[in-house]
Amino acid sequence: MVTRVSASAMENRLIGNALGEVSRRPPGVLAANAITLILFFLASGGILYLSDRTDTLAPVWPAAGVALAAVSLLGYRVAPGIFLGSAAALRLFASDLSIVETAAIAAVEAAGPVIAVAAARLIGVRDPFERVSSLILFLLIAGIPSALASVSTSLIVETLNGHLASGQWKELGLILVFGQAVGIVSVWPLLESWWRYGVPPRPALLVAIIALTAALTIAFLVADSTYLRLIHIAPMIIWASLAYDVRGASLSVALVGLLLSVDLVWRDGAGLGPDLASDQILFLQQQLFIIGVIALIVGVIDYSRQKRQQERLALAADAAGLGFFEANLKTGAMLVDQKIRRILDLPASAEPIKITRFIEQLHPDDAGPLRELLLRHEQDSGKTFTVEPRVDDSSTVLPRWVSINGRITHERRNMGVTRIMARGSVRDISERKRVERRVRQHERLLRGILDSLAAWVAVVGPDGTVVESNEGDFVRLNRSMRGLLGTKIWDDGWWAGNVHAASTVREAVQAATRSGQTSRLDICMSGPDRAEPFWVDLQIAPLQDAPIEGSVVLSGIDITSRRSAEARSGRLSDIIEATPDYVALGTPDGIPNYLNPGGRQLISGGEDRSRADDPLPEGAPNLLYHLDGAQRRELFENGLWMGENTVELADGSAIPVSQVLIAHKDDGVVTSLSTIMRDVSEQRRSVERQTLLMRELSHRVKNTLAVIQGMARQTLRTADSPQAFAESFLGRIASLSASHALLTERDWSAPSLREVVHSQLLPMLGADRTIELSGPVVLLPAETATQFGLVVHELGTNAMKHGALASDDGLLSITWSVKGTRRLHFVWKEHGARNIREPKENRGFGTRLLQMTALELERKFEADGLRVTFDLELPETAQRLDNPGPSQD
Repeated sequence: MVTRVSASAMENRLIGNALGEVSRRPPGVLAANAITLILFFLASGGILYLSDRTDTLAPVWPAAGVALAAVSLLGYRVAPGIFLGSAAALRLFASDLSIVETAAIAAVEAAGPVIAVAAARLIGVRDPFERVSSLILFLLIAGIPSALASVSTSLIVETLNGHLASGQWKELGLILVFGQAVGIVSVWPLLESWWRYGVPPRPALLVAIIALTAALTIAFLVADSTYLRLIHIAPMIIWASLAYDVRGASLSVALVGLLLSVDLVWRDGAGLGPDLASDQILFLQQQLFIIGVIALIVGVIDYSRQKRQQERLALAADAAGLGFFEANLKTGAMLVDQKIRRILDLPASAEPIKITRFIEQLHPDDAGPLRELLLRHEQDSGKTFTVEPRVDDSSTVLPRWVSINGRITHERRNMGVTRIMARGSVRDISERKRVERRVRQHERLLRGILDSLAAWVAVVGPDGTVVESNEGDFVRLNRSMRGLLGTKIWDDGWWAGNVHAASTVREAVQAATRSGQTSRLDICMSGPDRAEPFWVDLQIAPLQDAPIEGSVVLSGIDITSRRSAEARSGRLSDIIEATPDYVALGTPDGIPNYLNPGGRQLISGGEDRSRADDPLPEGAPNLLYHLDGAQRRELFENGLWMGENTVELADGSAIPVSQVLIAHKDDGVVTSLSTIMRDVSEQRRSVERQTLLMRELSHRVKNTLAVIQGMARQTLRTADSPQAFAESFLGRIASLSASHALLTERDWSAPSLREVVHSQLLPMLGADRTIELSGPVVLLPAETATQFGLVVHELGTNAMKHGALASDDGLLSITWSVKGTRRLHFVWKEHGARNIREPKENRGFGTRLLQMTALELERKFEADGLRVTFDLELPETAQRLDNPGPSQD
C-alpha cells in the first residue's frame, strides 16, 4: 500500500500537484467493511479497555473520527463494519450492557455518521478540506450531530439500565461530547487526509515535526509547571499545519491528544471514574478541540492555497501541452505522466518505465543527444538541456516532434547517498515544427522569387544601412547588389559619382522613415567599381510591420533600355510631329485615337494648328475609310495594305492620297491600326503635265520634222552649191534649236516675243551689236514661237549677208504692236545699209515662210535699208501683258 501511494504521489507531483493528491481505486465491499471493523474496534475497544482498567474517562474518543472518516472515504456501504466493530467492542469491554443496549448504541454509532455525511454531501460538501467553509460545514453538519447522537444514546442507555443518575448528565455529557469532538478533529482528518493525499514528501522533516511535538508535549506533562501550558504547543502544531497542510495538523493534534490521554489515565494510578469527572478533563478537552480546529483551519487554508496554485499550474501546463517526467539516472527508472504517455504513444499506466523505453519512442537519428544525457549518470548538478527530437511514429505520414526540457539535480538522501535526478517536461511541438518548416519553405520560395525578379529589392534601416538585398536582374550586368549590404544606401559610390543623386536618395529615405512618405525617382547608378552607369526606376516606401521601427524598403527596376527606347521614341515622336504627312493611330475598328499635326492640317486645309495631344478634330476619318472587303482582308491577314485612297477635306472637297495601313497584332489578334497618308495632288498634276508635255512634244517633234523636211527641200532648191546648202540648212537648224532651247528653259510655257527675237539674233550679232526693240510684252505659244523664230532667223540672215547688218555701221530696229485682241503688227527696219540693191524676185525659204505665216506682208527697200512689215494672227493661247516701250538689246 505504501509503495503504491508513494508512486502515485510521485506521479501527481510530476504533473505539478504540489499537494501530492492521489486517486485510489476504492477497495471492495468486504475489504472496506473489514478495514472499518478493525479500525473502529481498535479505537473504541482500546479506549473502553483503558477506561475499565483505570476507572477513568479518556479525554479523546477516536472511534468517532474513525467512523466519520470511513463513511466519508469508503461510502455508506461500511455501515455494517462500524456496527459490528462497535458491538464487538461494547460486548467485550462493557459487559454490563445487554445485547439490546449494545445493539442500540452500535446502531446509532453506525447510522449517525452515515446520515451526517449524507447531509453534508446533500449541501455540496465533497472535499471537506477544499476550503475553510467546507471544513466548518462538514464539522457542523456531519461531525457534531454524529457525536451528539452517539453521546445521547449512550447516556440514555446508561440511565435506563440504572448505571447512571440523571443528575450526572450535564458533567458526563459534556466530557463525552468534547471527547468525541476531539476524536473527530484529530482522527477523522488524520485518516481521510492521509488516505486522500498519501504520504507527504520530505520524510525527514515529517519525523522532525513528530519528534519535536512529542518532546514538547512530554516536557509539558513532566514539568507540570504553571509556566508551561498546552497553548505553548500550539505553534508547533501550526508549523506542522503549514509544512504538511491537513495531514501535518491532524497528525500533531492526534499525537498530543494521545499523550495527554495516556497521562490522564495513568497519572499516579489515580482514576477519576465517570462519576468523578472533573473540570481538569473538560478543560483539557476544550483546549485540544480549539487547538485542533485552529490547526485544521490553518492546514485547510494552506491546502486550498496550494490547490489553487496547483490548478493554475495544471491549467498552464494543459494550455502549454506540457507533460512532466522524473528520471533516476543511477537506477534507470523514469516516471512519466499520462500526457507524456499520450504524446509518445505509451500505454496508460501509473508504473515507472525504463529510460531506454522512453528513448526508444524517439526517432533514432534524433535520440543521440538525449541518450548521452539520460544514460550517463556522471552529470553535473544544475545542468539544463533542451532537445527537439522527432517521434518514431510509423502510424502517421506526417512527422511529429517533441520538445524535451529538463534539469539535472543531485539530491543527498539518507546515509549520505546521492541521487542524480533529471526532471523536466515534454511538449508536442509538431504543429510548431510544421509551421517552421513551412516558414522556411516560404522563406526559400520568397528568396527564390526575390532573386528571380527583374526588380532590385532592398531593406534599409532607419540610419540608411542596407540590411537585406536581392540580386535582381542586375547580375547580368556583372553588378552584385549584395555589395550594398552594410553600407549606407546614399553612398555616392553607387550613384555614378552624382552627389545630387545621392542627396536625393538620402532625403527620400529620411522622409519615408520620419513621415511614411513614398517617393519614386529615376536614378543613375554605377556601383563601387565605377562600371558603365545604368538607370534605375527607384521607389522608396516605409516597410509595414517592420521588426526595426523606421525601416524602409527600396525597389528598383533597370530602365536603361527603357530610357534609350524613350529617347528613340522621343526622336521618332519629334519626326512624326514635324512631318507634313498624315500619321494616325486607331483601334482595330479603324476609329482614330491619335492624329499628328500634319494630319490635322491636311484634313483642315492648313487651318488646324493644334498639337497631337489636343482632342481629335471632328473631321478625322476612319482609318479603314474607302477600303473594300478584299482590301480589309488583305490588311488583317498580311498585316499591311498599300494603295491609293481619297480624303475628304473640311470644305467638302477630296484629295488623292497614297496610304500605308499596318495592322499590329498580339498572338495573332489585331490590337491596333496605324496609317501614313501623303497628299499626291501635286504628283498627279505633275504626271498630267508630263503626259501633256509628252503629247505636245510628240506633236511638236512631228511638226519640227515636217518643218525640217520643208526647210531641206527649199534650201536644196535655192542653193547654188552643196556648200551653200549646208550653210543655209545648218543655220536654219540652229534657229530651230534656239527656239527649242528657249521653250525648254520655259518648261514649254509661252515665251515672250522679245525672248524669241533675242534667241535668234544674239548668236548672229554678238554681244557688241545692239538692236532697238519696242513693243508690248506678248507671250507666244510654243508653235507660234518656233515659226516666228524661223522668220526672225531668215530676216537676220539676209540682213547679215545683204543688208544693214553686213557693215559695222548698220543698225536694226524692231517694233511691234498689237491691234485688237490677237493681231500682231511687226516692223523690221534696217538702217545704215551700203550698196543697197533690190534683189531679183526671190522665192526662197524665208519668203515662203513669211507668206505662210504673215498677213499683209510688205517688203520695201528704202534709202537706208530694208523695211519689212507684216501682221500675224495670234492664237487664242497668246497673251499680251503690257507695253514697256523701246529698249536697247
